[in-house]
Amino acid sequence: MDELALLFWPLPVFLCLTLALGWTQMREGGGSVGRLAWTAARLSLLGSAPSLAALLLRAMGFELWPGAPSLASCLASSMSLKMLNAPRLAGLKKPLPLLEDPGLLARIAEISSRMGVPVPRTRIAGTLGHLQALAGVFGVQAPSLLLADGILHRLTPGERDAIIAHELAHLSNGSLWLVPACTSASGVATMLLVAVEPVAMVDRTAFVGFLGILAIFLGLYPMLNRRFELFCDLRAAKAVGFVQMATGLDKIHAVHWVPSRGLYSVLVYALATHPPQAARYEVLRARAPDGVLPERPGDVRRVRIHRLASTVMLSLWASAVGAAALALRARDFWAAIALLVAVVGVQLGLPMSAMLAQRRKWSRRLGARSGLRWVFRGGALLVFLGFIWTPLFRHVLPRVLDRATVVDLWWQTARVPLSSSLVGAALLLAATVLHQRRMRLRAAIVSAMAQHDFMGAVAVGDAQRRRLRADPELRYLAAVALLLAGRRGQAVLELTDLCEGPAPPPAALFALSAISRGEPALHSARRAVQLLPDDVGARLSLAKALRDSGQHAMAERALADTRPSHLEEGHVLAVRALLACDRGEWDAAMDLVTQALSLAPGDALVLRCRAEVVQGARPDLASTALEEARAASRANPFALLDDDLNALETRLAAPVSSGRRRVPG
Repeated sequence: MDELALLFWPLPVFLCLTLALGWTQMREGGGSVGRLAWTAARLSLLGSAPSLAALLLRAMGFELWPGAPSLASCLASSMSLKMLNAPRLAGLKKPLPLLEDPGLLARIAEISSRMGVPVPRTRIAGTLGHLQALAGVFGVQAPSLLLADGILHRLTPGERDAIIAHELAHLSNGSLWLVPACTSASGVATMLLVAVEPVAMVDRTAFVGFLGILAIFLGLYPMLNRRFELFCDLRAAKAVGFVQMATGLDKIHAVHWVPSRGLYSVLVYALATHPPQAARYEVLRARAPDGVLPERPGDVRRVRIHRLASTVMLSLWASAVGAAALALRARDFWAAIALLVAVVGVQLGLPMSAMLAQRRKWSRRLGARSGLRWVFRGGALLVFLGFIWTPLFRHVLPRVLDRATVVDLWWQTARVPLSSSLVGAALLLAATVLHQRRMRLRAAIVSAMAQHDFMGAVAVGDAQRRRLRADPELRYLAAVALLLAGRRGQAVLELTDLCEGPAPPPAALFALSAISRGEPALHSARRAVQLLPDDVGARLSLAKALRDSGQHAMAERALADTRPSHLEEGHVLAVRALLACDRGEWDAAMDLVTQALSLAPGDALVLRCRAEVVQGARPDLASTALEEARAASRANPFALLDDDLNALETRLAAPVSSGRRRVPG
């Protein structure tokens, strides 16, 4: 009876948890109580699958440690319960704002009806800086559609509809249930891994179980999800159009943080949850009507390389997990741990490395160095010292010291483990509380700015002025909010004061260079390059300031040694197009700006440069190009291009004699 209770207790517990956690999601997504109960029951059954599978394994004569099924169920359910969490801005509890555009809402309802799925609630995720072209569906209790502002402003209406149809296809094929299903299957497999461990090694069993479920899930889920993504591409293409689907995917991959070409791209996409751009295009081309999508040079070869890399990675993953199981059966605990750690490290490390590199770049630009990091490090060091103290005495010191010395040292330091752990835990707790307070303040400012409520962001900063003054990143965000709220003089004073220190945030120097002219702009850009000599954004600021001051040769040299990403390469080409304009090379300038748009579609800076190029190369299209740049600037005011566009508008209104217009730097 006790063993049966141990097997079946997860089911009612997980049911209560899913009901409690799903209630908020149901209210936000507009779901019904009946759907809440039904999805909670299904999630609970999936989470309890390891415990239920234990009955079948026992009937087959498989000996199990009684705690293994419950352990596997807890690990699997803890991952599945993440599916009940609606996306939030870090530090805030309120949901993302609902879409209010009646035309777009009607279009979403029309596409949903065409695809035979219920109309989900749609929420908007505002972003800062470069608009993110991201979309997704979330919430098994009450599905909602999430659109980033880049989807609305970077893509054409047809491409936007194709991406929306792709996300709605996830609702039609039930792929939202893939994560719970994979975690359940991973839990069952992990239960078999830990079942070979003796009962006395409960701590080791839990550790191996945690690593095992991660390792199996991180290999199983991407392998299955890539097929679902291709299915959704095809379903959306049939509903909206193959050309719109293909070009929409091209634009999203163009501004994605994972590159589409190169060795790094091959390695990341071998483990990623989404297929690469070339594979998605080739699948669409193979099923599109004849002649609709042309064959693109190199795509077939890239698809073969990606497939080979995925096959190799899958074989290595299966071999490593199998070897870990054999090591556990042979009671070689550390070998199994090493194998599982290696598998998890590779599976998480490669896809996250590009994202972390992007975060490190912005962290360097913001100068976000908080003193709390030393409190965190000190607390972690003390906790680690308390954790290793006893094993150090038991296993290491007796090998290098005599027994009398070890015993004497032990009695003198017997209280060190407990004291060190308590002090370290207290430091970690205090640092966590202070960090959460800072994150809540930052999230309140960022949330208001992402929704273009700049006066609201200014009000948040004014209410927390003392805490704001002590944090350079928060001061920079508040200064940008002042600038975009129309309080330019106060914003310039704040940015200038922020940049007068010995190590100002480079992002503040970028902003000051963008809104200044002449020597102040050049001085700010040069300081930014001194602080971040390898940063493409700093060199772009310097090149634009040098061009405005007439130093074209130095501007070219400033761009010569850059190593830009795809998006940044578009910016570099756009500035080079302006320099070509200054030399009178109109055809070359048009070619450069066309390449820039292919690398950074819908980007405000690129469209601003295009408007200036078109003024000289095609004066008849100048008004249209300027209006497109205006629209991009309104969608992304963080580009700080209003002054430049006003100057271009003044030049456009000036009388022109004849021939091509010469636009001065």
